[in-house]
Amino acid sequence: MKFICDTEDKLDEVVQNLLERIKEEDNVVVALYGDLGSGKTTFTKHLAKQLQVSEVITSPTFVIQKRFNVNFNNFTNLYHLDVYRLKDESELSTLNWNEILSQKGNLIVIEWPEIIEKALPKNTIKLNFTTVDESTRKIEVVE
Repeated sequence: MKFICDTEDKLDEVVQNLLERIKEEDNVVVALYGDLGSGKTTFTKHLAKQLQVSEVITSPTFVIQKRFNVNFNNFTNLYHLDVYRLKDESELSTLNWNEILSQKGNLIVIEWPEIIEKALPKNTIKLNFTTVDESTRKIEVVE
């Protein structure tokens, strides 16, 4: 499935599509692949907005992980990870990765997931972001 997003409304449609897809789940990992500036953090901002997160969403590049309270179907937490600064998946233990994966109610969004690919669950939803032009992004669901 491919989406071309050249407006905020179209990006919101992609987020709504994702939320509809996961509404019956209780623990989901969403991996966001793409180059710098391709829209991964912007996507997460729109996701958080639709989950009624009131905090300002920025890329957690330096803190690596942020957690936000949500109340969406079975989800109570939105975790936003930017693992760009990690060497590999072995460094996830300091973030309580296994506990986060095993707890119900977690929606986990990861930027730069290729760094920790081996630690991703098999059922991870993978989205690939591509810059088409200055204001347009292609978002592809990788099956």
